[in-house]
Amino acid sequence: MWSLAGYNAVWHFNGSAAESVNGLAIAITNGTPTYEGSATYPGPLGKTIWLDGTSAIRYAPDPAWTTLGAGSALTLTCWSRDTNSAANYGRMISSMSNWTNPAGYELTLQNSRTIVTVGSSNSSQMQATISTASNAAWQHFAATYTNTTASLYANGSLVKSDTLKAVVTPTEHLVIGWKGGDGSQDPTAAAWTGGIDEVRIRRATSSAAWIAEEYKTETMANYVSFGAVKSLGGGGFLLIVR
Repeated sequence: MWSLAGYNAVWHFNGSAAESVNGLAIAITNGTPTYEGSATYPGPLGKTIWLDGTSAIRYAPDPAWTTLGAGSALTLTCWSRDTNSAANYGRMISSMSNWTNPAGYELTLQNSRTIVTVGSSNSSQMQATISTASNAAWQHFAATYTNTTASLYANGSLVKSDTLKAVVTPTEHLVIGWKGGDGSQDPTAAAWTGGIDEVRIRRATSSAAWIAEEYKTETMANYVSFGAVKSLGGGGFLLIVR
């Protein structure tokens, strides 16, 4: 199902860092991430990964995020809850060891701004201010790329679109919950404090309608409701989906 919709990798963090649509194995774990989430800040979708500022994870380069679609079509989505918004350059998803790198992309949280970065020799970025007060509620973020157009969504709604450099195929590890701005993917440099959940990488550019519906499916308990099963006669049955 995930692959048919164009998803390259999906992490539910339902108890394992290796859980993904294609069974990617974790390369390095720094510290001890919690995969049951936080009792104080439960995840939006069941279990979640919880990082304490010293724990983080990364994965070796893989076609799941290094092989992009036509015209560098790409969509990154995740849920996050930042409980230390004073920490700069918290990386939710990143395939760049430094924002000035000539290749890669990332979705980061810098104080009260969400940054979409596309690797280029001129460090192409898009910045958009959002509400990220300390211990803020879980928020859903999505970043899309099509050729040189990037768009950022928060909680299912478009926040900003801009023209950036074209995505250059990443060559580095993919990191989740890492610190940025230190010029390395050193596992001792982890800085994210809070939760991350339902990380998804899609080899296509999700439309605004797609992202809005994806957000609804993850937040509306009655997104799909089932009516009564009715007999059609002759042994047949009809299930009505609303």
